[in-house]
Amino acid sequence: MRPAIAKIEDLNARIFWGLFAGLLLIRMLGLTFAGFPVGPDEGQYWAYGQEMAFGHYSKPPLLGWVITLGEFIFGHNDVGLRIGVLLIHGAIALILMQIAKELRLPGARWAALCYLTLPAVAYSSNIASTDPPMMLGWALALWGIILARRLPLQGFALAGVGLGLSVLGKYTGFVIIGLFVLGAFLPQTRPRYLPFVIALIITAFVIMAPNLYWNWAHDFASFRHVGDNANLDGPLMNPGKMAEFVLAQFGIFGPLLMALLVPASIHAIREPSQGSSRLLLIWVWPLLLLMITQSLISRAHANWAAPVYVAASLLVVSYLLHKNWVLILKISVALGIIATVVLPIGNLVVAAKHQDWQAKYDIGKRFRFADQLAEDLRQRMGKEDILLVDDRKLHSLMLYRLPHDIGQSRALVPGNPSSHYQLAYPYDGAPGCYLFISRNGVPALMESELEMVQLVSREVITYQTHLDRAYNIDVIRFAKGGATCR
Repeated sequence: MRPAIAKIEDLNARIFWGLFAGLLLIRMLGLTFAGFPVGPDEGQYWAYGQEMAFGHYSKPPLLGWVITLGEFIFGHNDVGLRIGVLLIHGAIALILMQIAKELRLPGARWAALCYLTLPAVAYSSNIASTDPPMMLGWALALWGIILARRLPLQGFALAGVGLGLSVLGKYTGFVIIGLFVLGAFLPQTRPRYLPFVIALIITAFVIMAPNLYWNWAHDFASFRHVGDNANLDGPLMNPGKMAEFVLAQFGIFGPLLMALLVPASIHAIREPSQGSSRLLLIWVWPLLLLMITQSLISRAHANWAAPVYVAASLLVVSYLLHKNWVLILKISVALGIIATVVLPIGNLVVAAKHQDWQAKYDIGKRFRFADQLAEDLRQRMGKEDILLVDDRKLHSLMLYRLPHDIGQSRALVPGNPSSHYQLAYPYDGAPGCYLFISRNGVPALMESELEMVQLVSREVITYQTHLDRAYNIDVIRFAKGGATCR
């Protein structure tokens, strides 16, 4: 006879809601008073939001829409830029509670709190990235496919909404289709009402259709960009890169929880009573193993496996409570709370001292110069000036910080378009007053162009951001086609 296991208790409701609200409040205060400097990817997503289009060169449109909504409510500032992803993480945590209840897993509130305090979530809540919107759809799809066992029409429709939103967030969402197919081979997830699957297909297609049409109209630019990111043309078999990727997952999910993911998965397979937990394995291991393989044969960024940890949070928490190892949950949550407090404080210290430190101590080292550069450019450019840039990252950094609409900027295109700006806003030599900026020196293509224009000013501005790092920015103002620069 097996020894009796202590009664499993969920986290007290008052404690949960207090910690839930407190974490969101602390993170919102961090965005308000101690936010990280806005980086080039965030600036690019902000620019996408200004277009309110159905697609863009590198990413689908959902994050841009979220940013635009945030700025509509909170204004053009770091809070408006990032509040959406912070609240999305909160919504994912609440969805996990509902999934746990639907599966009758113990510790619904513990699972939600563990997810909200994951190291990756604590960090991701401070930046606008495409992962949270994609993961929101991922969580909704998981909830829907599980709900379909009890309420088939509602469940499949919700799963379709999740699939559609996930794809609009990031194309990793297409993996969900494969997970649905794999799930059909398990008794616990096999659709019992196949006619209702049509609700999933129709709902997902209606949501994805505008972006699919945009890609078709633009020669599938976004999909080709995803293929380029995979970098399969490089050398195969990179065990070192694979080791880096696997180790990075301990930083994303947390060392304690990640170390228990394999034991929790084995427990779900072996224990007859863990049929509900077994459902979650499909939403964890296929994508995780796929990304590990990708990291071996080419490369994989650590966050490419991020959606795995939606279901993994439920799986590991259920295992810990079954083992009555509540102390590990408490330690994991405590570490996440500490990270939530330390991150904004650390950024305040770095922001004040970065010029006295080496660049390796600053995660924002590549764009500490951007605020000062934007201020200097405001003094040099007129309202009608067209911003001209040869670098996607610098273009994004300045668009966010300058009072210029994305349509009032142009990108220098040396060959085939390699960014959204080069695709949608290429420099074509039209008449006007231009302000050209570069941090890579003036390219030969631009030097040739300057021979045929009226030069207004030309200078190099140096920004010493750290003891061992400085940026030399070329700033050239010129008139083209008889235009007058005021």
